[in-house]
Formats: sequence, C-alpha cells, structure tokens
Amino acid sequence: MNYKNAKYHIQIDSLLLFNLNAKLKQTFPIWVYIYLKLKYNIFLQRKKEKVFNIDANTIAMFFDINRATVFDSINLLINIGLLTNIKRGYYKLNSEREVIDTIKELMQKDGVDVPNDSFIPIYLNFFVNFFNDGGFPKELWIYYYLISKNKHFAIEKEYLEINVNQKQVCQDLRMDHRTFKQCITKLVERGLVKKDEFGVLLTKFHKPLKKKRTIEGNKEFNQPHNLSNNNDILSNGLFLGWYKSKDGKSKTEILKSTKFGIVLGSSTVADGVPPTNEEILIQEHLRKYGMVPERPVFEA
Repeated sequence: MNYKNAKYHIQIDSLLLFNLNAKLKQTFPIWVYIYLKLKYNIFLQRKKEKVFNIDANTIAMFFDINRATVFDSINLLINIGLLTNIKRGYYKLNSEREVIDTIKELMQKDGVDVPNDSFIPIYLNFFVNFFNDGGFPKELWIYYYLISKNKHFAIEKEYLEINVNQKQVCQDLRMDHRTFKQCITKLVERGLVKKDEFGVLLTKFHKPLKKKRTIEGNKEFNQPHNLSNNNDILSNGLFLGWYKSKDGKSKTEILKSTKFGIVLGSSTVADGVPPTNEEILIQEHLRKYGMVPERPVFEA
C-alpha cells in the first residue's frame, strides 16, 4: 500500500472495531477490511458500484500472514456483509453501516446498552508504518481502544493520560491480562504509549501535530478558589486548570474539547503541598463541569 497525504484517513465505527472484532474468532478480518477501505474508500464516498481484484499475496506480505489466512478473512467479511464477491477474484467493498445496525439490534435483543456512535480515524501513513515496523494487530487494537476512551484522536496534544484501567480493557476486548501487558510493553517500545515519572500511562498522538499556538493568560491554577480567574481559565481554549494529586506531588492538566467535553491531559511535578479540602472539591467541580463553582464550597 502506497503512502498518501499525511491527512488522508478513513473513519471506522467503534462498534465494528471493538465490539464485533472482540466477538470474532479470527484476528485479521477487520484489519483486512480496514486495509481495503483505506485503499478503496473513494468508491464508498462516491457511491460507485466498482469492483476490484484482491491481491492475497500483497495483503499476506503486508500483515506477515499466509495466503490461507487472507482468504479466510475475505470469506468472513463476505459472510458478515462487508464484502461482496462479484466474480472469481473480484469484489465490491460495502460500508459498515448496515453491519453496525445489525450489531445494535443484536445488542438490544440481549439487553445490552448500545453506545452512541463514535468513529475512530485510521490514518493511512500511520497504519502502514505500524505494520511495516513489525507491529501486531492486537497492539494496534489496544492503542485505538485507548485513544477512543481518552479522545486523543480528537485532541491535538502530544501525550494524553489513559483514563481506563487494565480490567476494563481486558473485559471490553475479551483479552487476557497477560496478553494486554505484553501489548502495552510493545506499545511503550514503539513510542505510542509512555509512562511518566509518576507511573501514569499516556498515549501519544498518532498524527502530525499542528504548529503549536501560544496560550495567553494565566495558565497556572494555583488559586482555584479565586472566582475572578474563572473567565480567564475558560477563555484559554482547551486548557481549564490543574487537577492536583492528594499528596501534592503531581498535577494533571484539565482540558476541554468542544466535541468531547472534559478530559485529563499530561501530568507534571507540583509544589509538594497537598491541596486543601476546598481546593479538592473545586478541582473536582472543574473536572466534572468545566468551571469553578459560582461561590465557594466552604464558608469561613
């Protein structure tokens, strides 16, 4: 697969990538679909009923698998409706929308809460580089899951704190803890996940960052109880304030995304002074609502 413009990407529904992929007994079908969609998405965008030949050898080399696995993946994609076999060796790519609707119906019948639609951007150059560097699907699967949870695919910050624990990841992806730890170790080695000085895991932004913009105003949140700071904090764009640890040794950025709400950013060293009860409640309010209370939580 050839490189394209750095901004070129496709959108994959999270239900397809996580819920359906977790239920399949085979590892590669969804990744083969992503490979094909990255290559032929223009046909879906322009609603062209165009067929194409699938080169099993090229796909096998790309994922470092055998041809039999490629054909098994193709057959499964046909069975679930993501591909249509037009004639021998030629196929038509289908949108995942119909498959997603079926997944939702099955989830509703099983009494499972259906999550809101969310889409994960898959950047072609990033995808190609990952597998060219010897990456494995389960590693990338976990990475996409993590950035779907902390919304790092939408927030242009180099590192963002992971906001889910190991138990939840393994439960949602139907993965054992040993495999998860092995994949996290590999992601750390590849630079897609890092552990800061406080042992907090952070994901790395997966596409080229735009030129940094200077944030004016008082970025520090040393006195969150000072209500005059409220408008300044909210006018500074993504940055809202600091979430200080109870021991006062570290503090984490509180960021706001117009689309995804309040998220935690990266951590840094604090002054070592534990926050007061009032400051704890105020930063909790800021983290939850995106603003400090209109009046002090405690009265003297």
